[in-house]
Amino acid sequence: MSMPETKFPTTLEEAVEYLYSRFDGMDKYFKCQEDQFTAFCHSQLSGGIGMKIRNELGLWEMKNDLCLHIKSVHQIEHPEDQSGLILKGIYKRYHAEHPDTVIDTNKTPLSNILKQVSPKPR
Repeated sequence: MSMPETKFPTTLEEAVEYLYSRFDGMDKYFKCQEDQFTAFCHSQLSGGIGMKIRNELGLWEMKNDLCLHIKSVHQIEHPEDQSGLILKGIYKRYHAEHPDTVIDTNKTPLSNILKQVSPKPR
């Protein structure tokens, strides 16, 4: 019995849809401002989420349908910037689905935001 083939994303919207469920349980990170969220996802603190996106979606190949779409529609060529655009799409979708999420607008450092929302040790 063969497994059904997963459709590989070819547009920004499809890439957001393809990856979105993987961000379940990351609610505290969505309390940051968008630029802080994407910076965190690109950092090693996140376990390299941005790098994993680039690798899984083949953004380094630069010739697949998703890369070509992002280049032509969004005028973004570099794979790191392309994964950043996808992360921004995930961030925007989360906030569209969770409009009551309070975003820290004071440019508080990410580390302080995460301390505020992390459970206290017993």
